[in-house]
Amino acid sequence: MHSQGFVGTRKRVQGGAVALAVVVVASCAQQEIPPGGPEDRRPPVVVRTSPEPLGVLDDLDASVTFRFDERISERVAGGALASAFVVSPRGGDLRVSKGARSLEIRPEGGFRPGLVYRVTLQSVVSDLFGNQMTDPFELVFTTGGGEPVPATLA
Repeated sequence: MHSQGFVGTRKRVQGGAVALAVVVVASCAQQEIPPGGPEDRRPPVVVRTSPEPLGVLDDLDASVTFRFDERISERVAGGALASAFVVSPRGGDLRVSKGARSLEIRPEGGFRPGLVYRVTLQSVVSDLFGNQMTDPFELVFTTGGGEPVPATLA
């Protein structure tokens, strides 16, 4: 009789431990915006590019980088990161990599020499609070053959 009381107590302790574990796991699984401070309602902004606008990309195998003023989300509106960019003239498929505050693109096979490129980043990038870019960002650069003249780009 004494051993049955011990078994019943043991089952109650195990049941309580399981219930406590479920509560702890459930409370950790909820993702919320951290409390405190003003709410971020401003979309991410491109603050720097490489190459610079109207600059020269000397290394044809280099990537083009867009740097933002804040951390950006892993996801873009509309799906894949590669669909966020329009490159003219079009080369091979785009390889896109994402950093905490940057996006880099490189066409498969690299850029071609002596051309003026226009890379448009569509307004599909958002920050960690869900604020999405309001306008596309265009970067114009050359891969040699002299500096692009702004009047010829119009």
